[in-house]
Amino acid sequence: MHDINDDLIVDNYLEAYFEYINQYPVLSKEEITELFKKADYETIFNHNLRLVPFIAKKFIKNRGTFSFMDLIQEGNIGLMEAIQKYDYTLNKAFSTYASFWIKQKISLAIARNSRTINVSYEMHFEQLKYKKALNKLTIALGRTPTNEELSKELNMSLDKIDTIINSEKLVCSLDTPIETFANAQENNLINEDKILDTLVLKDIIKYAKLTKKDFEILQDYYYYELPVKIICAKNKCTRQNVEANIKNSLKKIQIAKEEFNKPKITKLTEIPINELYYYFKTRSIRQTINYFKNFSNSLIKELFTYANLTSEEINVLDKLLGINSLVIYTIEDISEYFSYDKDYLYMLIKTSFQKLASLIKLLYPTQVKIRKRKVTFG
Repeated sequence: MHDINDDLIVDNYLEAYFEYINQYPVLSKEEITELFKKADYETIFNHNLRLVPFIAKKFIKNRGTFSFMDLIQEGNIGLMEAIQKYDYTLNKAFSTYASFWIKQKISLAIARNSRTINVSYEMHFEQLKYKKALNKLTIALGRTPTNEELSKELNMSLDKIDTIINSEKLVCSLDTPIETFANAQENNLINEDKILDTLVLKDIIKYAKLTKKDFEILQDYYYYELPVKIICAKNKCTRQNVEANIKNSLKKIQIAKEEFNKPKITKLTEIPINELYYYFKTRSIRQTINYFKNFSNSLIKELFTYANLTSEEINVLDKLLGINSLVIYTIEDISEYFSYDKDYLYMLIKTSFQKLASLIKLLYPTQVKIRKRKVTFG
């Protein structure tokens, strides 16, 4: 599935295009009617260009190989056709009429050019109906629906359902070795159930350092088996956000699984001392926390003890690093958990880092080279 960030390669073109269309304000119904009477079609076209990206972004999820700019271009062609066919004497809103032509042009272009092997327009739109019904039943039933249930929902025969499913299969080059294709198919997506069922989750998830929100969404989806619709409402986000969050969390767990057996740093002598001091002294909270991921919990606790951190400071850093919990907490989560003001929380973390820096300087005075740089937190 493409994400709009895949189009960063043409980001400059998009910026220039949006800057161009923003110079044309939206016209009222009366103004558009007057322009149609004068047959000033170019002005009408320019002042309605904003409508196209607004509609085109709804097709991003199912756009195939099209870029966002391609969708806009196809939509602009639909806008031109709408201008040619619109009858202003009927006293109907032009934007509503134009929306139909813009959607149609984008839909037909995707159906015509977005696949390696083209299918008919009818089959393309039946595939979209199938996907919509699949998502709807998955939410309603809390599981993947059977072909019989899909057949009843879509009012189609089982043979038709099988035809739609077969038309969406991956295309492979005839030159590709069978073993390579089989491995690609197997590794194309993470087998989510297998990961969650076969691993010692407590250790792996802890190593993956999921945030509190990531862990709760994963727990709701797999452990409590809540429908995505309920998870969306609970977290005040869209279905796409939840799916992306679950996918990213599973990737982190997969990486954690692969990295789990690698040795972690257990002694200070294994670390570049000056680099560690520099992180404590001059780096941001996020960068320092990421650096801590290389340390074993025993080494972190040892540092906390010898630096004479207070219990309050230890509790805050413990939440930030996820030492005694499955998840790591954000600054906002910690502020809510301890009922701390954010400014006070930043002060606590800053003080903790200063104590740790002083400890390193005391233990290794000859190895610490002080670099002058402004301390930043956040």
